[in-house]
Amino acid sequence: MSKPQKLSQSQIASALGVSRQYVNKLKKQGMPVDSVDAAKAWRDENSQRGTGFRSGSNTDEISIPEDELDTSPQAALKRAEVAEAKIGWILDSAIKKGDTGKIQSLLRLHSQATASLTAAKKQFLEIQEQESRLIGFEKVAIIAEQTLSTLIVLLDALPDESAALIAPDEPEPVRKVIADKVSKLKKTIRAQLEEVGKGEPED
Repeated sequence: MSKPQKLSQSQIASALGVSRQYVNKLKKQGMPVDSVDAAKAWRDENSQRGTGFRSGSNTDEISIPEDELDTSPQAALKRAEVAEAKIGWILDSAIKKGDTGKIQSLLRLHSQATASLTAAKKQFLEIQEQESRLIGFEKVAIIAEQTLSTLIVLLDALPDESAALIAPDEPEPVRKVIADKVSKLKKTIRAQLEEVGKGEPED
């Protein structure tokens, strides 16, 4: 007796009237893909359970549990993804069953969930971009600080070395002039170092 041919995710998706990506998501959540009937049965059973939803006769009661302890953009994005997927799941089930009493409300909820997901993605990406800029700025600041610190060390030796070359017979007057210029330059450099240490990248 030959074994039944295994269905592809594309075939399952076509039979269920959903995308292949959605089938893959449901498969990861435990939906069998051995047959269309098994997939439909699993989907119907889980949509009835609600899988994290509070669902009654009124679709406005549907809600998504949130972990209030984690308010990070990454956690918010994850919650938005779960909400959009689950409401889409219930909407899909209602459409398949022809439950016109719930479809309109579910469409509105799904639209809201999609908008929330888009906003969460935007915020997450903006935070990532900002963190990336900060990391880049910190690296530049470290390099600048190291360079300016090295320059100060070189400047300290400049008055004596230059005076000895310019006026070997009477180096002291020349040394004082150069030392005064170097002192002013070092103050400027130290001020720049302080700015580098407390500065932030501009938007």
